[in-house]
Amino acid sequence: TANAVLGLWPANAVGDDIEIYADDARSHVLMTWHNLRQQNQKPAGNPNQFAIDVPHSVAASRSGEWEDHGETRTWRYAATVPEAVSLSFHAPRIHLPPSATLTVSSPATTTLYRAADVADGGLWSRIQPGNTLEFALDVRADEAAQVVLEITSLQVGDLRLDRRMRAMAAGDPDTPCVENY
Repeated sequence: TANAVLGLWPANAVGDDIEIYADDARSHVLMTWHNLRQQNQKPAGNPNQFAIDVPHSVAASRSGEWEDHGETRTWRYAATVPEAVSLSFHAPRIHLPPSATLTVSSPATTTLYRAADVADGGLWSRIQPGNTLEFALDVRADEAAQVVLEITSLQVGDLRLDRRMRAMAAGDPDTPCVENY
């Protein structure tokens, strides 16, 4: 006797909810699954944590600084979001030649990315604690022209979702995302 039924349907997030469709064309909504985010109880003084997608355009071809070290070249860039408790980034266009290593560091952790970490020409980074990401891309000098790295946004973990962060996410030019390089 069966104890469960499993089905797979096309679905999309709509705000906090999920619409489940009758067909792949998504022309008819079968049902809407209503959700509330982060419903679990938190201890006092430990509020829910949120991530905000902050537009932040960075490209190795026009941002940061390149340094020559004879046989190798290094690209450096850093971004700080003062209110962040964690950061990650999205690079929808990235190509790392075989010799390239992208090192992304926060005050607490370091993560290395190589060509094998790129999927379909893009990269969603791991979340790193802190309010700063420092990038260092090392590559053989003869492969440096092959590097493509275009970051379009930072994902900012924030405990308060205060007005400053919402303004930054909305592209308010008076809200700082500090660049250091």
